[in-house]
Amino acid sequence: CNRLRINCCGVLDVLNFDPNATNPLAAVPHNQQEDLVQLGKVILGVSLRACMSGGGLQRDKLQSALDLIQRTYSRDLSMLILCLMTQHRIKNINDVMPMIGARFYTAVECATQRSDVCESELGKELHNGRLFRLLTKLSTIVDRPHVNNDNNWCETGDRYMLKLFRDYLFFQTHEDGRPWLDLGHIVSVLNKLDSGSPDQL
Repeated sequence: CNRLRINCCGVLDVLNFDPNATNPLAAVPHNQQEDLVQLGKVILGVSLRACMSGGGLQRDKLQSALDLIQRTYSRDLSMLILCLMTQHRIKNINDVMPMIGARFYTAVECATQRSDVCESELGKELHNGRLFRLLTKLSTIVDRPHVNNDNNWCETGDRYMLKLFRDYLFFQTHEDGRPWLDLGHIVSVLNKLDSGSPDQL
């Protein structure tokens, strides 16, 4: 689903705030009405791909713009824009909800599908992260040149078992000696290692 992100909505209120005002909350209803009108202009501007401020869409062309919206888009959208841009027709944002409520089913379904996709992709990255950590730990030990001046450090004890595991993981061959390059084998073996599988190699 395409979404429009609007930011910096409260910047103008912060810049124009008057700390000397005796009752700053008294202007809130008026500002909310202005916000609703501006929201209508934003929706109209996005629908027409036009700028609604400054030298954008002129007031004398507003009616023709609304007529174009009615011909191009659904009746719900045209009514929403008209109501938002009509002063005092909508008292607060809750009055908008009945006008767009039927569209919420599609929006919720789209958001749910997006959430499922993100969760699936995050699961893949989590899975990749576990395998990467295993390979990193394995690589810090196997074929290390020496520790404490012992050149055979990685060839003895548990380190030698890790080296054999590395060979089993990456250096499989076909019967004729050709390298056997199978990513599925590598991932499967690493998953078994990560889960502590009792399978013997």
